[in-house]
Amino acid sequence: LVQNAIDGFTELSAYEQSRVADQQKLYDAVNKMNSILYPPIQVTKYDITVTADVLQFPAGTEIGITEQELQMTDALKKMFGDDAALLNLFDLTVESKQELNGEGVMTVTIKLGEQTDRLGLAYLDADGKVTELTDFNIENGTLIFTTKAFGRYAVVQKAETSEPDPDPNPTPSKPDSKPSGDGKTTPKTGETNPL
Repeated sequence: LVQNAIDGFTELSAYEQSRVADQQKLYDAVNKMNSILYPPIQVTKYDITVTADVLQFPAGTEIGITEQELQMTDALKKMFGDDAALLNLFDLTVESKQELNGEGVMTVTIKLGEQTDRLGLAYLDADGKVTELTDFNIENGTLIFTTKAFGRYAVVQKAETSEPDPDPNPTPSKPDSKPSGDGKTTPKTGETNPL
């Protein structure tokens, strides 16, 4: 698909290619102008920053971050292991005088420092259902993910998994018995194959 797009672009005349490049420059300029005229909504609290495109939310929308008590739930233990450690539990809230359409994307960054190995991320809905989120990045001690959902999020350091040590003195297994007759069929109980 990508190759088809590249091939389609290279088959355009030089004039058409310059028009596409001009359209891209115009698109980039409009985006830059929008970012100046409509700066993103940005909220920082508790080492958590939420950034959202102001054009994706109704005017006057306020996003809030509330840190929750660090209490590991049974559902989180089941998902990440009994020995998992809850690093952060927070609630993303929204206040708006207009109805939200659920299409607004937010980028969430959480400063974690050195605790960046074996991380897990989960969304906890109002009914207590836990959904593991796997689409996140870790850059310079910061966990980064995007979401459209408001609600509770948990950052967890997963329990260490230990692989069982291989048996240092394995018992050799006995080879299977050699098939009789032509080597293709094994006789049924009570039957014999001629040699």
